[in-house]
Amino acid sequence: YIVEIYNYLHHVLFTLIGGWNFTLKMGPIFDNLIIFFTAIILSEIVGKILVFESKKSIYKNFFSSIFFLLFFTSPWVSPMLIGPWSETSFLFFFSLSIYSFLNKKINLGIFAYCLACFSSYVWGFGLSLVYTLIFIRDFIGGKRYLIKYFPFGLYKSRIKALIWTFIGFMPF
Repeated sequence: YIVEIYNYLHHVLFTLIGGWNFTLKMGPIFDNLIIFFTAIILSEIVGKILVFESKKSIYKNFFSSIFFLLFFTSPWVSPMLIGPWSETSFLFFFSLSIYSFLNKKINLGIFAYCLACFSSYVWGFGLSLVYTLIFIRDFIGGKRYLIKYFPFGLYKSRIKALIWTFIGFMPF
């Protein structure tokens, strides 16, 4: 069993700053803050995807709030609150990546996806494998599969799409 070091770097930083007692107090708080910010980012993604018009901001706030509550109170989030999971940081960085692409910040999205793949190499490998198959199909088939399956902005540049495809293989 291999543990990703990335998930514990903030604990090392807390130990260097204030010692072991500070780490025991601040480590779980920091982990819970990451889960909280993940819920916020995911609810913003849902609001951006479901509601495009600015006139309907009340609907955006409604759907975003409902999704935030559904995510934060779901049964699979409670184990993340109790103990460290590598999926917590993966979900945070992956949702930050998708949110960056929705806001047309492509380089930040690629960087956040890279951090997501380093935080959970299994999920990164799986996503990169799927994206590699889609990229090969797009390259051979002639149809624009990149537009359908890749995040916004990556289909315009095959180089960035290729980088996105192979990022998940880097931790190996």
